[in-house]
Amino acid sequence: MKKRHWKKLLVAGSAAVATAAVVKKTYDDRQKIQRKRDVDAEIGRRVYGEREAYIIGGGLAGLAAAAYLVRDCNFPGQNIHILESGPTVGAWNAGSGPQGISNYGCLLFECGHENFWELFSAIPSRIKPSRSVAEEIRNFAESHPVYAKARLMNREGKILDAADMGFRNEERKALGMLLFTAEEDMECKTIEEWFADMPHFFETGFWEIWQSAFGFRPESAMVDFKRSFERRLPEFGRLDTQEGMVCTPWNLHESILLPLKVYLEKRRVQIHTGVTVTDLDFTGQEIEVTRLYLHQNGKEQRVELKAQDLCFLTNGSVMDHAAAGDLDKPASGEEGLSEAGGLWKKIADRIPGYLGNPETFYSCKRDTARQYITVTCRGNNLLGEIGNITGNVPGSGGFISFRESGWKLSIMVPFQPYFQKQSLGETVFWGMGLMPEETGTYIQKPMQDCTGREIVMEILGHLGLMEIQDELMETVIQAVPCLLPYGGAPYQPRSREDRPPVVPERAANLALIGSFAEVKEELALSAEYEVRSARTAVYTLLKIDKEIAPVTPYKKDPMMLVKALHGVYR
Repeated sequence: MKKRHWKKLLVAGSAAVATAAVVKKTYDDRQKIQRKRDVDAEIGRRVYGEREAYIIGGGLAGLAAAAYLVRDCNFPGQNIHILESGPTVGAWNAGSGPQGISNYGCLLFECGHENFWELFSAIPSRIKPSRSVAEEIRNFAESHPVYAKARLMNREGKILDAADMGFRNEERKALGMLLFTAEEDMECKTIEEWFADMPHFFETGFWEIWQSAFGFRPESAMVDFKRSFERRLPEFGRLDTQEGMVCTPWNLHESILLPLKVYLEKRRVQIHTGVTVTDLDFTGQEIEVTRLYLHQNGKEQRVELKAQDLCFLTNGSVMDHAAAGDLDKPASGEEGLSEAGGLWKKIADRIPGYLGNPETFYSCKRDTARQYITVTCRGNNLLGEIGNITGNVPGSGGFISFRESGWKLSIMVPFQPYFQKQSLGETVFWGMGLMPEETGTYIQKPMQDCTGREIVMEILGHLGLMEIQDELMETVIQAVPCLLPYGGAPYQPRSREDRPPVVPERAANLALIGSFAEVKEELALSAEYEVRSARTAVYTLLKIDKEIAPVTPYKKDPMMLVKALHGVYR
């Protein structure tokens, strides 16, 4: 009887606990909904009057800042001014220009892009406005999944076993310890310095794959390597197949940036191109921007900021001094700082200790240079040969990295057409070199000194297609090399003070956005970093009491760690 009595009490107690949990969750959900309504109501009552916002830089961060101002702050679109020095908005300058089709961008992943997916779930598709950009991309990715069969290749076009990470036990242990090592212990250290006692680490299949996927070099900051490890932990068990990569319907510019631009224009946001901001004036005890100095159409202009006006500055850009060549001309970058980096240095020198240290990122072009190549072909001969070698159709193979390449060269064959202006009967693929200053394997000179034709010939050599090189080269219409002297600059080794916070201490109306502002725990040179920095800037300056999607703590997920552990021991 007693045993039965205790059983009844236990069942009743369990039911009571379960009921209490449901009641609490229901209460919490209602409180959350009510709090959101209260916040939205408060924002809806705001009167901005003549208050204006100036966004310096029309890359993804600048466009996202404008979107958050309009969508989440009810800020009048006609009072938002995006000032872009280039001929079009978007740091991913993709399109058909005088040199032909060109492209350079970054990779998208389903995991680790929390704010990106949230924002673009509210941006309508240009092709079908009834659905969002996020829905459009996800639908496309679902019907065009990535499953690489040739992630790594040797210099003769032979596929290597990319599933074999090639670790020694000491290297496995060192990677595991990253999850428990504070970023403060890695300040100013390079990846090469951190693994100085394990030189074999840089010979592993893991390093070859990881560096090409995220743009690292041995000289890159160890802090960023740690962040990449933690933010891309879900990719660890599928590095060889790249199944976590998300393909877009077209290049990133047309799939992401142009729909965002259209969204802003429909809300009367003022987008000014060909405008270079050369300096800012500050006043008072607080860091308050009072004046902008502009250069437009050969003329110098000034813009006076009123009290309560806002300024969002893209402090630094990987596009500074970017240069393009063509089939018979190499890309040649300029020396020194320009535009975004130069403006950042001016204001940082004027207010030392508050706005970071641009020289940390702009002083060693040898370590920061990256080079891209976009190849346009007549017909499908070349892409067909690549497909025969790799076993992947266009769009299904992700990155193909040539392990023995002196340039650390990788290529990607996207789904066709890759550009909306791409002519019928033309095909496009693109590539990236992480070490453009080094000598090539087949072309005996640095990538940065090569014409587009020479870079394509180097690619054909690594694919094992030298015997039919002349035949394939006849189908190449254009090859545009693009040199980014500061393409990897955000990964430079640094101290905590070198990247300024998004909203610096003492800042009254200034926020910094993009890959050179510090966003804790986030990996730079990603779409998420740009969007998260913009959202943080807008919510902080406008005092918006809404949640910014937090960094997903993958390293605290037991199942995720088990999958990563399995990958380490392959």
